[in-house]
Amino acid sequence: MARGLAVEMASRRIPGTTDSTLWQQRPAQVRKAAYQRWCKLNVLQCPAMVEEQADAALFLIDNTHMTGNTLYCDGGYTLR
Repeated sequence: MARGLAVEMASRRIPGTTDSTLWQQRPAQVRKAAYQRWCKLNVLQCPAMVEEQADAALFLIDNTHMTGNTLYCDGGYTLR
């Protein structure tokens, strides 16, 4: 079901933005526009930092009783 929804909703997806070296290599205008759009869409109104995303991944790896869950490290985007 998740795969079907991912394909069906692909045109509506808004990728999250993490302030990473990948984004820092893009032209300043592209990066600034993406950050501004993402900041308007999430509750915290800022892009994530690489360390924050890594902390979320490490939490899932370290927690031996966590299973079948999705952790959204998206600045509150899913709350809207």
